[in-house]
Amino acid sequence: MAGVQATPSDDNSEFEQVRIRGAGSLKNSNEPLFLVDGKEVDNIQEIRADDVESISVLKDEKATAVFGSSGANGVVSVKTKGSRKVELESNIVNNWGDAVSTIDKGFFNNNLKEVHIPSAQIKVVGMKDKKFHQALQFYSPKYTPTQVKLGGAGDNRKTLFWSPMIKTDKNGKASFSYHNSDESSTFRVVLEGIGNKGQVFRSESHTYYTQKALDFHAKMPKEATHGDTLMIPITVENHTDQILNGDIVVSQIYGIRILDFNNKINIPAGATKVTYLKALIENQHEGNAVCVISIDTELGKAMIKEEFKINAKGFPRIISMSSNSLQQSFVFEVNDILDNSVQGDIQFYPNIMEELVSGMESMLRQPHGCFEQTSSSNYPNVLALSYMQEQGQVDKAIQQKATHFIAAGYNRLKGFECSGGGFDWWGKGPANFNLSSHGLIQFHDMKKVYPEVDQRIIQRTIDYILDKRDGEGGYVNKSNRAGHGLGMSSYEVSNAYANYALTEAGYTNIENEITNSSAHAIKNNDAYLLALNAISNFNIKEKDRARQCLDLIKKQVLKDINTVTVNETITNSYSNNRIIEAMSLYAYAMMKDNDDMVDKAILAKVMEYLASNRSGYGGYGSTQATILALRAFTNYSKFLGKTSEGGKLQVYANGNKIYELEYTKGHRGRIIVDLKEHIQKGRNEITVAFDKTTKALPYSGKLTWTSLTPDTSPDCRVDLKTEIAKTNTKVGETVRLKATLENKISKNVHTPMAVIGIPAGLSLQPWQLKEMTEKGVFDYYEIHGNYLVAYFTGLLPKEKKEIKLDLKADIPGTYKAPASTAYLYYDDMDKVWNSGLTVQVSP
Repeated sequence: MAGVQATPSDDNSEFEQVRIRGAGSLKNSNEPLFLVDGKEVDNIQEIRADDVESISVLKDEKATAVFGSSGANGVVSVKTKGSRKVELESNIVNNWGDAVSTIDKGFFNNNLKEVHIPSAQIKVVGMKDKKFHQALQFYSPKYTPTQVKLGGAGDNRKTLFWSPMIKTDKNGKASFSYHNSDESSTFRVVLEGIGNKGQVFRSESHTYYTQKALDFHAKMPKEATHGDTLMIPITVENHTDQILNGDIVVSQIYGIRILDFNNKINIPAGATKVTYLKALIENQHEGNAVCVISIDTELGKAMIKEEFKINAKGFPRIISMSSNSLQQSFVFEVNDILDNSVQGDIQFYPNIMEELVSGMESMLRQPHGCFEQTSSSNYPNVLALSYMQEQGQVDKAIQQKATHFIAAGYNRLKGFECSGGGFDWWGKGPANFNLSSHGLIQFHDMKKVYPEVDQRIIQRTIDYILDKRDGEGGYVNKSNRAGHGLGMSSYEVSNAYANYALTEAGYTNIENEITNSSAHAIKNNDAYLLALNAISNFNIKEKDRARQCLDLIKKQVLKDINTVTVNETITNSYSNNRIIEAMSLYAYAMMKDNDDMVDKAILAKVMEYLASNRSGYGGYGSTQATILALRAFTNYSKFLGKTSEGGKLQVYANGNKIYELEYTKGHRGRIIVDLKEHIQKGRNEITVAFDKTTKALPYSGKLTWTSLTPDTSPDCRVDLKTEIAKTNTKVGETVRLKATLENKISKNVHTPMAVIGIPAGLSLQPWQLKEMTEKGVFDYYEIHGNYLVAYFTGLLPKEKKEIKLDLKADIPGTYKAPASTAYLYYDDMDKVWNSGLTVQVSP
């Protein structure tokens, strides 16, 4: 273009300078004014030629007339083929990792006194208009020469420096500088580029590491028990070439009391020193201990904050209360109370949703190792969320919580699928027929509220079950019988449960199997089998046969609901858990019939029975009982909805009125009455009474305390003994702990589990636990805080299992392990307890 001169760079790859002849300026620069789509820019080098629609050049007085002194050197105006609109998404992160939605000019980095914008995502609005690429920018601080940081709360960047445009000189060299973060870590330098002839290169071979001038940390246990004495090692590493003198300050203490500590420390150049903080765990109840430790040296200050869980000392005791009666009294003894540890309340549920949420929360208390134990927390979440969506009463907080748990549960459960379809407890194979039937129902219900469930898993499970049909109206499952629970049910129970699972999942082409199973149930008048078959028959539209099954159960319920005939359940449950499972299925089956055919009085009687047999934690004594009951409650909510009428609630403790409330029809939200201040040592009586109403609110209560004596049940079918080889050891040494689990009876026991308490200053060795699993010492294990939970598929009559653990001493102090216990998973009401073991660890 006449009058325009572009001077190329040394390597001829791009122009370096543009001048317009005839233009002049009083300033040193002779660069023209650059405009892109009417906006001033520094240069136009990054505009692709393909994006340019036209270029206009203004010279002499034409430029100054329009743009004044800014156009004294001329104007180069570029019009592009389109315009681009960008939006900054709310993805700004401040110095502490908290999400913020706006940038405030007054918001500064706490150390560097400058605006802190680590990253921003660019979202292009209207891709057809895109013409510029805007690279991501990573925050990089600018330290002054006098700033020296010890780290701990400031600069923790993972990407130290990033530049999208580093240009080499004519010798192929370029330099750049940046500040490292406060992390002691190894970093990798990655270089990518394009040569002057279009060659592409990448290099990431160079690495280097950074080290703080001073490293400062303390080692604390993850959990400790009330009464433990800790000697917390505080380590200070001096990486400088000078002697450091410092003061160590312990502040913001909760739950522990300092017994001995020398806060002065002197660290030679390049040396490491360890000082010990002796502290006593004095918090009497479960909670978290908090300890903030800081150091002040010539280099500056650094701080660390540690938290760990405190376990109550002694043995846990619990008393449960629940009923649907207008007036009910509960009489119990509270003795041998340790350290004022009594806690308790009664919770009333004005609508069924509150009860479901309570059940959901209670399930999270149990360890969830195998497929069914994971189900024990996941399935109630599915049912609660299903209820909310059906009723249009979606509480966002509960929905988010439930969805989060369901997603986690689903990802865990699908990992237990076996090759060829079906599931087993640990995902090892071969698949278990009965457990696969249970999994089919769960995945089917889960998909209704969590669409991410893969339909192919459901179909593979259906195919697996159907493939086991024997051609005689049943399923060949005897080769899949494991030594416990869901694996030990009879041929008839397995058949009925499989039919129930398939028809609930929508597969109905099994008329022959359902006909044979129904005939067996009717002949034996077994309430559990009759309920399963009633559901299956309703699902295939055989209503007359379904009602025949229901009528047989009704006769037993009218006689005495506590003595209905249940010979066996799919889980081989014990005690009244069998009746709870059967009655839950019975209620669910009744609600499948036409509304005018449902005997609502009998249905109410069954639901009241289920409500009154809940434990203080909201669940029941077995996983299946809890799941089936909650499923019944979910459907029953469609009949009840909100509180049907108002009333007056009164609660008495030992003859004194401690609570009174008049509630209205439609009341929502749980009513919680605290009991701990009204419990006395010895005999106690709690009375709940309703007035001005014909129907009581369902409720459940619990009272807990810790005791010096264990609450071992004489009916527990297993025994547990724990012993330790030596009570004194040193840091770095190992101590042998032996736990012996024994079947006390002359019959097989199903799914025993041992929960072994580990002293706080010692740790389990993962390699040893893995080796024990491979050798069959136990079938599966989990670590929950200071507990090792060992699972067994079953024990033969009088069989013993020995678990020998080599615990590594990590932290000096005197520790008492939490109490150990053993019980059957399907009967956790009867437990055996062992006192926690005590160990002293020297530095």
